[in-house]
Amino acid sequence: MLPPQISPIRVHLELRVSDLSRSIAFYQTVLAVVPVHEQAYALFCAHGLELLLYEGQVSPVRFGFRLSSAADLVSLEQFLHSRELEPVRREFYHPGLGVT
Repeated sequence: MLPPQISPIRVHLELRVSDLSRSIAFYQTVLAVVPVHEQAYALFCAHGLELLLYEGQVSPVRFGFRLSSAADLVSLEQFLHSRELEPVRREFYHPGLGVT
């Protein structure tokens, strides 16, 4: 489960994956939940996120989100490290959003 001080937002994300079983295992580790549906696709619902995984041809996807504070980002990084995942932090400028 995410650290309690992080205020999640509601997000729906669909991803095509090359190996559904492997991806399910990965997201179970990251989200610390099991899929609510698993057949030809997997649906995870946790922490304000609906994540739908389909097996198929993978295409590049960019997905970003904003947290309430820099402290939330540090907490999220620590959470990922605790699950042996290495987050990558990138700064970029997006018109209307500023530097993130």
